[in-house]
Amino acid sequence: MIQLNYINKDILQAFEEDEINVILHQCNCTVGMGAGLAKKIADKYPQVNDFDKIMISNCKDTSLGIIKFGYADLIKLSETKHIWNIYSQWYKGSPSNNTFISVFEMQDSFINRIIALKIALKNVRANYHFKRDGDLTCETIKIGIPLIASGLAKQKEYKYLSDLDYFKKFIEPIIIECFDNKIEELNIYYL
Repeated sequence: MIQLNYINKDILQAFEEDEINVILHQCNCTVGMGAGLAKKIADKYPQVNDFDKIMISNCKDTSLGIIKFGYADLIKLSETKHIWNIYSQWYKGSPSNNTFISVFEMQDSFINRIIALKIALKNVRANYHFKRDGDLTCETIKIGIPLIASGLAKQKEYKYLSDLDYFKKFIEPIIIECFDNKIEELNIYYL
């Protein structure tokens, strides 16, 4: 069974100190990396932001947008340092019933964000499944996820839960489903 470690530390510091070699962080599909952890990542690693700008541009085309929701974009900083942009929410902020692709009546709802997160994490896992010379594998990756990685900003009915309890209730089961018996441990960072 996968071991989940909750660590009170800046995820970028952990990445720089080689505690982890893979960061999975959530992005939205509309406004870019302009705030919070995403902005810190964009400032420190501009190539991650470059990929995000292309993604957002593609999402403006509704025929591509449906494909990109739930997409995981790998940015290799080096052979042993990876950052993934996980597109598990369409708009910034809390889930809503706002339609973002009218042709499909797709909504940026809580359940669609959960589905998108599962799809993205399974794609991340699949990327590390097969060994290729010099690449990270399930045996060599050390994944870090920020506590707020889900894009599942609290819904009104769960405002009473702490961020940690909310994460454990909704995100932890998805992580276990996607990575159990594939990697030994995964770190969740918070400040």
